[in-house]
Amino acid sequence: MNPETKRALIKLCQGSCCPRNLKATIPEPYIPYIPQRWNKTLVLAEAQNHSGPYLSRLRGLSAQRRIIRLGLFSGVGVQPWDDGCLKTAVWAVLGLKPENTAVSNAVLWSLLRDGGANDNPSPEIVNHSVLLWSKMLDILKPTRVVTAGRVSERVVSRAAEKCKLRFHHVIWPLPSPRVLYPLLGYMDEERLFQRYPEIAKVKRQISKWVKPSSKKMAVFYAALASDAKSNLI
Repeated sequence: MNPETKRALIKLCQGSCCPRNLKATIPEPYIPYIPQRWNKTLVLAEAQNHSGPYLSRLRGLSAQRRIIRLGLFSGVGVQPWDDGCLKTAVWAVLGLKPENTAVSNAVLWSLLRDGGANDNPSPEIVNHSVLLWSKMLDILKPTRVVTAGRVSERVVSRAAEKCKLRFHHVIWPLPSPRVLYPLLGYMDEERLFQRYPEIAKVKRQISKWVKPSSKKMAVFYAALASDAKSNLI
């Protein structure tokens, strides 16, 4: 990432902490993971899951380190990216190298239920994310933003209304294992490769970042993404 851009994003996040009454697990938002040779495409999942040990690791960091948290630990820290689903779709559908693609979440804070389970973003948390993304997009200036899931789609669509930037908005479904796994038993992988030759071209590379147990899900998700829509906004 350009050092000047990084400084501007960090400064923006330092002044955009979540109010305590909204009960975010970590008050600081975070900047996207931007590779050194960025292809100007930004991929956004929905929100981080803080119900596990990852939260304890974040709480042990300084405020500034929490702002630059993506990529500090194993993987990037965006689960649908780290498990390979979004990487596979980026390569197969967009023809882009995942290592040159930026990634983050649309909702920049996380919530937990009283029992410690992950909770859905509240409307207030979503509104704060919309406002922050409207400013971050103007700093980053991506030419394409891919949103995975309805929440992510709404955040970016609303942020685009508030910023000056125009970009291609690619809308993909959320790669949720809970939703996708029950459908995999109905999938004929070879017929899917025939229907989607763009996925067949990269099937050998998929194993580089997808566990064998997750390969079918990554392939199926890429097929869903192939039929998704794109808008210039």
